Amino acid sequence: MNIEKAKKESIKIGGANPEEINSKETNPNESNPGEINPKETNPDNIKSAKRNDIISAKKRSTYYTDKKVANARKNANKYDWVKTLRDVAVAEADKYLMDDEYLWSIVTSPTIPRAFVHIRRPKAIDLGCPVCGQNINKYGNYPWKVDHLKRPWKLECPECKIIFPTNDFGAYYNSGLDNKGIFRKEKADKNLLKNELYPEKGEAWGIDDGFGWKNGDNTWTFIAYYNHWAIWYNGFVQNALRTFKNAYIYTGDIKYARAGIILLDRIADFYPNMDITDFSWEDGFDNGTPYMNTAQGRILHDIWETVLITEFVSAYDAFFPILNDSVPGNVVQFLSKKAEQYDIDSYKHSVGGIRKNIEDNLIRQVLPAFKNSQIRGNFGMHQATLAMAAVVLDDKSTTQEMIDYNYRTGKLVKITGSEYPYGRKFIVTGGNVLATLIDDVDRDGFGNEAAPGYNSIWLKQLKLVADVLDGYDRYSDVDLYKNAKFRKMFTAHYNLIMIGKYVPSIGDSGACGQPGMIMSTDVFVKAFEKYGEPIFAQLAYMFNKNSVAGIHGDIFSENPDKISQDIANVIERYGSINLESINLTGFGLSVLRDGKDHGQRDVWMYYGRNTGHGHRDTLNIGIHAYGLNLAPDLGYPEDTGINPDRFEWTSNTISHNTVVVDRTRQSMQVVGIPKHFDKTELVKLMDIEAPLVYPQTNMYRRTTAMIKVNDEHSYIVDFFHVKGGNEHHFSFHSNEAVVTTEGLNLVKQPTGTYAGQDVHFKQKPEDDSMPGAKYTGPGFHYLYNVEKDNNPSNIFSVDWQQVKDMDVHLRLTMIGDVESVALVDGDPPQNKPGNPRRLKFMIAARKGNDINSIFTSVIEPFRKERYIKLINPVEVKLGDSIITEDVRAVKVTLDNGRIDYIIIALNSDATYSIDNKFQFRGFFGVYSEEAGKYVTLYINDGELIGEMTQVKKHLSGTVIDFTKELKVDNKITVQFTDQNNNFKATDQNINSTFTDQNINIEDLQGRYIYIDNDNDKKRNAVYRIKGVKAFDKNIVTLDIGDLTPIKCWKNPQDFSEGYLFDFTEGANFVIPLSGSIRREKA
Repeated sequence: MNIEKAKKESIKIGGANPEEINSKETNPNESNPGEINPKETNPDNIKSAKRNDIISAKKRSTYYTDKKVANARKNANKYDWVKTLRDVAVAEADKYLMDDEYLWSIVTSPTIPRAFVHIRRPKAIDLGCPVCGQNINKYGNYPWKVDHLKRPWKLECPECKIIFPTNDFGAYYNSGLDNKGIFRKEKADKNLLKNELYPEKGEAWGIDDGFGWKNGDNTWTFIAYYNHWAIWYNGFVQNALRTFKNAYIYTGDIKYARAGIILLDRIADFYPNMDITDFSWEDGFDNGTPYMNTAQGRILHDIWETVLITEFVSAYDAFFPILNDSVPGNVVQFLSKKAEQYDIDSYKHSVGGIRKNIEDNLIRQVLPAFKNSQIRGNFGMHQATLAMAAVVLDDKSTTQEMIDYNYRTGKLVKITGSEYPYGRKFIVTGGNVLATLIDDVDRDGFGNEAAPGYNSIWLKQLKLVADVLDGYDRYSDVDLYKNAKFRKMFTAHYNLIMIGKYVPSIGDSGACGQPGMIMSTDVFVKAFEKYGEPIFAQLAYMFNKNSVAGIHGDIFSENPDKISQDIANVIERYGSINLESINLTGFGLSVLRDGKDHGQRDVWMYYGRNTGHGHRDTLNIGIHAYGLNLAPDLGYPEDTGINPDRFEWTSNTISHNTVVVDRTRQSMQVVGIPKHFDKTELVKLMDIEAPLVYPQTNMYRRTTAMIKVNDEHSYIVDFFHVKGGNEHHFSFHSNEAVVTTEGLNLVKQPTGTYAGQDVHFKQKPEDDSMPGAKYTGPGFHYLYNVEKDNNPSNIFSVDWQQVKDMDVHLRLTMIGDVESVALVDGDPPQNKPGNPRRLKFMIAARKGNDINSIFTSVIEPFRKERYIKLINPVEVKLGDSIITEDVRAVKVTLDNGRIDYIIIALNSDATYSIDNKFQFRGFFGVYSEEAGKYVTLYINDGELIGEMTQVKKHLSGTVIDFTKELKVDNKITVQFTDQNNNFKATDQNINSTFTDQNINIEDLQGRYIYIDNDNDKKRNAVYRIKGVKAFDKNIVTLDIGDLTPIKCWKNPQDFSEGYLFDFTEGANFVIPLSGSIRREKA
């Protein structure tokens, strides 16, 4: 197949199941659907006449345009900060500026294996280093030290300093080069395969011929690892091209472009024959687990191939201006001589030929590699690569085809066939950009990855797609910056920032309990430049540590310093952004915040996706206070392959602050169902239900409130309702701490784990579920050092005194009957530098037949001294009967003399007597008193608490209209059932905005509308009300801002059919109301 045929080939999907195709059902005389044979474009197979007028498609630089480069060079002479960037770029580039022969020969041939770990997972973690074992793991996932400039073809263990391989692989490699410069193992000198470094260990110890050191049942792939990391990915080749590109853009010094062209030309010689599946899992090479990943790619596996090739392609665009008839530095002569020396029958005798080699055998290869899932990463990564290739190639027909394919609806399709590696191959039937933005980016602007780190990739990479095409004159059909969903992605992540320096390590993201941000200032600077809205200026200011110092446009801007003043003007007018409590109902994260500066604190609850890079962690909570992450997720696992630690522990339910039902992990869900949310001065509240994660339950629901004590302190009251199932295990842990208890008589279990005295650590019991990714058990065999109380009191406390600051404590007091309480140790991933060695978990368990649990806890962060004196359960009566089902009340006595009663009742229509003191009718309430008199009353979705009555507990009605287009300003028009909505209080000696007056309709601002969409079990229809657009009697139009009601395309293959929505006209809704009154002190 020639390159023109490869360009024009379209993908045809057939068969009953389009997700999986049996290649034997296709015409044996034709290529399989979507299959491109890149090796047919190998220059070894191309016979071309040696003419001086070979013409390539590209005629100009199209990404690094003349205008951009001119601005960069002008700015480098004008601004000190650009001068610094230039000087750093030049210094870095000079490190790689070797002679022509060195640069040409550094590019390894397709026959040298590549692998991103040194031994196939999970052995990479289990065995670690052949000498010091798992001690190497603390240095990260890819711990070996490599440096091709200082120590070619060697790995060094950062722990024990052992070096592998022990033979001189460089000499061995050179001895195996054939007449085309390709390594042939059969040609190489076997006499060079001897242990030269540690002869006392034996002649064969630690040697690697490129295909690994076979030691018993283990294959240590040192050279493959080296080739991946030292030569290619962030290795010499990628780093050299990146630094040459930057240095040339800044300086115009041709020596950098010349060196880059030599590298790119040699890469193009090899690239069509690069295929990572040549180095199989069965032979010990790990380039993705075939049972979980495509394990396909060219130079690298498909995910990292995207980054590598984007770098190569953009470098060609930067160097292109020197590839003219007057190209200096004898580039043509050198490459032509190498072609003759190594019998490369291509077109290196002219500038046009060099261009054509790079364009045909590198840039044009991107589309077939994209289709063959050899360039495919997380969403946005391969799309960015294809967009870059399309614009850089700048060939009208092919460029149009590439960009159209990027936006074309498609997916990953599996083709089965014995002729393929692992009995299958994967193809990509379209870039799916426009379909994904609608179908998979939620209303809050997050992708479907769950993990914040992976989600941030979506924005960063799609932004590259948008930037590559921004202003490109051959394509104007789609401008992503005008897409409302893409725009929403810019405002998604900042709501995840906790106390100014943390982002929750949800799913496979981040480390355990450590600070870290996932976005950068430049993203928001760009958004402000494109949209001009104050929010983006405020975000840029916040991410720049609340300063405009150092904020600039990019180096290609005509006036890069102007943006700094523009942002300063916004801050002067609007002020800095204030992160408030918020419920991200599309993503599934609710955050309660209070305090300022060093007094900031929060509690968050995650109820979003628990699949893919998510964990089975629905209704997991985290806490920040006093500058610390006090209840961290374990974060990124030791690896994301088939390591049992990942599925049985790190991503399992038990390792999170939630509840395990019937000794099984949670089932899959997209997002839970919010029920209530509120933020007031005294009380902040979130209430979420997750009906899908345990189908055997009738209720799996968590209600968590933050109660303010003063400007510095708040405590948390947590009610976890579980109805159904026969066993409930409530799991909770803090950060690394010294742990003490009250009210428990813990007895140390002499052996075993929480799974049993005879069950060893990490040893899955034989009757405990399936291994690997199919594991659905509890993971109790990862909990060790068991101490247990099988008859705990109905009030007990566990105190975690923080190792990072011994003045800071997190104390949990649980109220209610549980069968047992255990303190156990569990390990966060040990290959993440800075992670704690172990954490102390508290497991409270209940057993029975179809039981109903309300795990009731008061969680108290404090510094040095507690501010809570007593915590007690409170008797609740309905009439003369004491009620324990579906209702709870807790009494918290503070050191300052205030007494808080916190009440929750699932039946908000019943009138309860609380501690024989006051009456309550509603869902949630707080009654605070001092000296026997109330000082503050709060009620949510209720009508009565003590002296306060609320005429309507919620507003209700039906939806009559809503925004049905993709827009940044969305509305819902509703009709209220009852127009008479007002609040009253029996005590007139109060300060209340709602006393004896009709509701000001503007007071709906900031509340949430909960729309019934029972037919959709996967998503909710809950929206924050930004404001009120209009009202006429009982018909009101609510402004929901940039939160779209759109759910997905009706038919992603035909956008003209329109959208499906998260709710329909005629759907019922409620808007829970809350009220509070405060007695003025005399």
